[in-house]
Amino acid sequence: MLLTNKQAERYLRHLIIPEIGEIGQKKLLDSSVIICGESTEEITIPALYLAAMGVGNIFCILSDNRGCASLFADVIDLNGDVRISESDERRSADCRIIAGSSRFVSEAALSAGSERNFIPTVVCVSERWRGMLQVFNDINSLRAFAETLEVCSRTNASFSFALALGWAACAVEAVKVCVNLCDGNNKILSYDLLHMNFVSYGKNEQERAINNEAQKLSEARVLIVGAGGLGSPAAIALAMAGVGTIGLADSDIIEASNLNRQILHRETRIGMLKAESARMSLGKINPHIRINTHVEYLSRENVNEIIKDYDIVVAAVDNFQTRYLLNDACFLMKKPLVEAGVLKFDGTATTIIPEKGHCYRCLYPNLNERIINPPEKGILGAIPGVMGFIEAAEVFKIITGTGTLLKNKIILFDGTDMQFDCIDMDKNPVCPLCGSNPTITHV
Repeated sequence: MLLTNKQAERYLRHLIIPEIGEIGQKKLLDSSVIICGESTEEITIPALYLAAMGVGNIFCILSDNRGCASLFADVIDLNGDVRISESDERRSADCRIIAGSSRFVSEAALSAGSERNFIPTVVCVSERWRGMLQVFNDINSLRAFAETLEVCSRTNASFSFALALGWAACAVEAVKVCVNLCDGNNKILSYDLLHMNFVSYGKNEQERAINNEAQKLSEARVLIVGAGGLGSPAAIALAMAGVGTIGLADSDIIEASNLNRQILHRETRIGMLKAESARMSLGKINPHIRINTHVEYLSRENVNEIIKDYDIVVAAVDNFQTRYLLNDACFLMKKPLVEAGVLKFDGTATTIIPEKGHCYRCLYPNLNERIINPPEKGILGAIPGVMGFIEAAEVFKIITGTGTLLKNKIILFDGTDMQFDCIDMDKNPVCPLCGSNPTITHV
């Protein structure tokens, strides 16, 4: 055995992924990753995901290190296998992550490019809604990128969904570097969360997304069903963005095998209710928002009562029965539903607006739970992070009325190739819920 029994339990979802397995997990525990960021707040997401996935050594290079002691304590509490500390830029490592504004990335990349022994480097440049990500395997390519990068002043300090998603994607790429899963083709990922179809958007629309958003966010009420792999990033992003009321519906308790992906929770909280643990973590992130917990299993008897007081519902669950239940209840109560799913290195996401587009039953009319959602579900820890941040971005756009939603669309994410595909979907005219002759009229 390469791992202890405790580690085998904790990383179970990784061990059953053939591309990782016990050998790959041992490599991660022996690996070192450097994170270069502008502040402790910005590196929180990659630090937690790298720790959750079992990267044994995390070294942080920060322009502003205020609050890093608290973050380091949280990381160790999340995974006692991990060591985290501040570092200088000369430290050797298996991979480095640089992410942030174009100005910061340009300066950090040029500094990194002067090293004698080059470290594979994952770079993410982000604005409020748009970002690009690339892996560099040689000094010349990184320096050429840094020298041609258009340096812009950082926009206002409001939360960047694009950077949050970028950090999670960087964590995926860093793990792939550490376990030798990268194909070395240095593909560029460019994304635009405002439109979800990866196209440019104009200045006027960007300004519209910013104007009056604070008030709209503070008045919004969002229910997240599931405080696990998808619910963690969705809740973190919405709390950072300032959504006034966040509801957390989850009846499960924290187990060791949850911690490779559920970054709201900590090792010292194993056995605690997930909803309560999530409330504690979100309270630290933003003490000015209201957090409601619903510690009960969602059923036909209670679903209407739980969701009635919320404006938007986020499905962050891992079974199709609950997905169908939320879909039906939200449609009948005319509540927007943001939905995502993950397995291994893959993810999907869509947004359901009642009577204005498809519903979940249009996408999946007849699912075989055991074939599509096997009992042993391997998931690379940061994959739910990517999809959960997409869910949060969709919620933000619904609240502020900006951008293009995933209505009548579905995003397919392939983490092995770091590729997103957005596919148009048609409403099913014979859907039993939203079709012309519905047979489902109540939950």
